[in-house]
Amino acid sequence: MLPDVVLAVDVVYDSSVFDDLLHAIDYVFKLKQNKLKMFLAATFRNQATLNGFLNKSGNLRFQVDNAEVIPLEESFLYWDRSTPVRILIITI
Repeated sequence: MLPDVVLAVDVVYDSSVFDDLLHAIDYVFKLKQNKLKMFLAATFRNQATLNGFLNKSGNLRFQVDNAEVIPLEESFLYWDRSTPVRILIITI
């Protein structure tokens, strides 16, 4: 059984791993014949690093969208919001 959804957290912090990360993401999409959705939570530390990931993702035909983040008071989940987190949805 193969996944329909992939979750990844805090994997977009070092541009030296982007090629390997995107290769792994591409591999999983191919296993599922592109019928997959990936949610990636990224702590917003450095705009240049995040932009680098987004640019490389686009070059590999991935569509990356921002997920709507539910306000803390409306969520049953808690995380430290002192450092912004972006939740990205990756599809093809």
